[in-house]
Amino acid sequence: MKKFLIVILVLGLLVGCSTNESLENTNSGGAGTEEEVTNESSENTSNTQENIEEEIKEDISVKSTITFPSKDGLLITADTYIIDETSDFMVLFHQAEMSRGEYIDTALRFNELGYNVMAVDQRSGLTVNDVLNETAKRAKEEGYPISWADAGMDIQASIEYVRDEFKCNSMYILGSSYSASLVLSIAPEYKTILKGVICFSPSDKVKWNEKSVKEILKDSNLPIFMTSKKREIVFVEDLFQHVTSDIKVHYKPETSGRHGSIALWDSVKDSHQYWEALIAFLEDTKN
Repeated sequence: MKKFLIVILVLGLLVGCSTNESLENTNSGGAGTEEEVTNESSENTSNTQENIEEEIKEDISVKSTITFPSKDGLLITADTYIIDETSDFMVLFHQAEMSRGEYIDTALRFNELGYNVMAVDQRSGLTVNDVLNETAKRAKEEGYPISWADAGMDIQASIEYVRDEFKCNSMYILGSSYSASLVLSIAPEYKTILKGVICFSPSDKVKWNEKSVKEILKDSNLPIFMTSKKREIVFVEDLFQHVTSDIKVHYKPETSGRHGSIALWDSVKDSHQYWEALIAFLEDTKN
């Protein structure tokens, strides 16, 4: 009888140990410790917040790729980033050997500042940020002229398209390198609908209607913003001294900077300085 009771007690102890071990495993296994669960929950919340912020950024505007004819009939490709039906427009033109892809991030920044945007492929260009210049490709295939000066027709057509298609009589035009020279030259033709001209690394190399940029600037009273990389300041200053408008800004970077509107890219370490100067100009010309 005593032996039987001893066996019962031993079996009871073994079962109790097994149960405790099982409970321990349950607490430390599968679902994780309280600390692990909290960390995982926090991480999921963080990821969700990042996703929400990314969606907000993407949803700030409706992006579309469109086409319309240039002054000589060549079909122009452009990307529009529309936030509403009433805001001012920012019409963007790229530099040599590039495309509307020069503005894939810059366009969104202008959206955040409250502007509708159209980024244009001119007939003189290639590829940037994996975005092919469709207008340049088309021009070569169809035998249209493709010099820098010829791209002036694309700039004219783009301004007129925004004016007519979007019923917009309040816009800025922004040029980069060779297109900066062209927007300076073409702007006086549209002075009744332009609030300002923004130029990154302009020069006097491109003539428009047989006139130099300097000659045209003397008769232009539009607000003008000019900038460049540091090594180009002297060349831009040579143009800037011919600007006759009351509102004019020549931003001179203290750091090395970058050529053209690439200076605005997030990947450029001193881009915030360019943005600050440009935003101040936009504020001065808002009304």
